[in-house]
Amino acid sequence: MFHGPADLTEGTPVEHGCSETDVRHSPDGTAYAKTARADHAAFELLYERDRLGWLTAVDLPAPRVLDWLDGERPTLVTSAVPGVPVCDVPPDATFSGVEALRDAI
Repeated sequence: MFHGPADLTEGTPVEHGCSETDVRHSPDGTAYAKTARADHAAFELLYERDRLGWLTAVDLPAPRVLDWLDGERPTLVTSAVPGVPVCDVPPDATFSGVEALRDAI
């Protein structure tokens, strides 16, 4: 878990993804910190924070927002969720996973 701004330099960098953020996985594996690299990424993080809050409020499974750090490079800290990143799932399994999610909703 990240326990404040100083801890955000700890953890493992996440190399996959397509956002304009620097992402780190906490040393204990329970959280992610996304730090904006560009101004528009700061807005994307703000909107992500709000969407995750909404998902939690309507009781849909999603990472929990653990912290929001304002500043020159805003940072969103979220809980990790069980499973594997979708980029690591074989293409044929991805479609059945999307169907399962559709059926659950």
